[in-house]
Order: sequence, then C-alpha cells, then structure tokens
Amino acid sequence: MDYSSPDYDSLSEDEIFQKFYAIVKRIPEGKVGTYGQVAEMAGRPGDARNVGHALSGSSKIDIPWHRVVSASGEIAMVVRSELRDRQKDLLLQEGVEFIDEYQVDMKRFDWQAKQQDLFG
Repeated sequence: MDYSSPDYDSLSEDEIFQKFYAIVKRIPEGKVGTYGQVAEMAGRPGDARNVGHALSGSSKIDIPWHRVVSASGEIAMVVRSELRDRQKDLLLQEGVEFIDEYQVDMKRFDWQAKQQDLFG
C-alpha cells in the first residue's frame, strides 16, 4: 500500500482509519509516536485530531493505541480517566519512562521512524 499521496476526497473514514492503524501497528514496544506523526506518515498532515478519533475505539481491536501520545509526550486522555491510567500502565510495562506523572520522556522513547522506513 502506498500511503504517501492519498486522494483525500476519495477516501472513506474507514479507509483513513485503516491507514492510521497500519502505522500505529508499526510503533515498536517501548517506543511512542505522536498523533501528528501518525497523521503525517499517513499522508494527512494536520489530521492529528482524527488519529485520536480513530484510536478512541481501537482498544477493542489489536492496535497498540497506548503507544500514541501528544506532541509534548503527554497522555491525551481525559483527566481522571481509567483509560489514562491504563495507557500509562501499558507503557510502563513496555519499559517507557515518564518525566512527569503523565508525560513520556520523549528524548528517550520517541519513535524516530520515517515514512520510507514503513512503506518504502
């Protein structure tokens, strides 16, 4: 599949979400990517919010949703949410460390993949 130059007008929401899921599945254990990074790799720069929307229902399917955080490394779940604590627990189990209660140490655990590494 070539995700680098989608025809935005012809893609359904499901097709876009599938692109996001394919990229998130490539984030290795012990690393995190950002919503914006996933959107950009899918050829949809500026669509970070839609990545979050796609992942909001993905905990029921085989997608490592917990490996995606905000650009600053923060877990972007609602404060006092059980899913927020669940995401942190899953990342800790993978060896990801935090510099603040819910902020990943991005200097050490940021996934540095480029699009060509994924699909090229």
